[in-house]
Amino acid sequence: YSIDRWEKLDEVKHKRLIEGEFDIIILDIYGVAKDIAKNDGLDILQDIKTKNPSQVVVAYSGHSFDFSKNKFWELADEKLTKPTPFVGTQEIIDQLIDQTFNVQYHVDHIKNILKPNNATDSYNQVEKLFLKYKKESSEPNWFSELNFLTIKDKEKLKIASILRKLFKYSHLS
Repeated sequence: YSIDRWEKLDEVKHKRLIEGEFDIIILDIYGVAKDIAKNDGLDILQDIKTKNPSQVVVAYSGHSFDFSKNKFWELADEKLTKPTPFVGTQEIIDQLIDQTFNVQYHVDHIKNILKPNNATDSYNQVEKLFLKYKKESSEPNWFSELNFLTIKDKEKLKIASILRKLFKYSHLS
C-alpha cells in the first residue's frame, strides 16, 4: 500500500479527497476537519459522496455510536471502529481494493443505476463512449458527455464518477 496520513484536513487536502486522488479514504468523524467543516468528518464525507459518489470511504471512529452521527456511518462504504486489529483492517482494505479494481463491479454498478431509470439500453452508448476516449487516451468531462442520458443529474454524476475511476485504472496498465 501507499498511504498518506493526515492528522487534520485543510482546504488543499480536502480538494485532493474530492477529486478522487486516492483509491480508498479512511476518515474519522471527529477532530479531522473542525477548522474547515462545521460537522467535522460528517461534512467532509457528505461533500466527497456528493461530488465524487464512487469514491470509496471507510468510516473510522473510536467514539461510541451516536444517533446524531448515523448519517456518517450510512454514507461510508465500510466501517472500522477504534481500536481495530491490524489484521482486521488489512482484510477490509484488501476486500475494498479487490472491489475497486474489479471492472465488472463498476459495470454492474452503472447498469444498476440505469435499470430503475428504464435506461438499460443506454448502457451500450455509455460503453461505446468510454471505449472511444480510452482509445484516444484523452479523458473528457464525463458528466457533459453523458448528456444523452435521460436520468437525474445525481445519477449521471454517479456514472461520471465511475467512468472517471475506470478511465484512471485503464491507463495504469
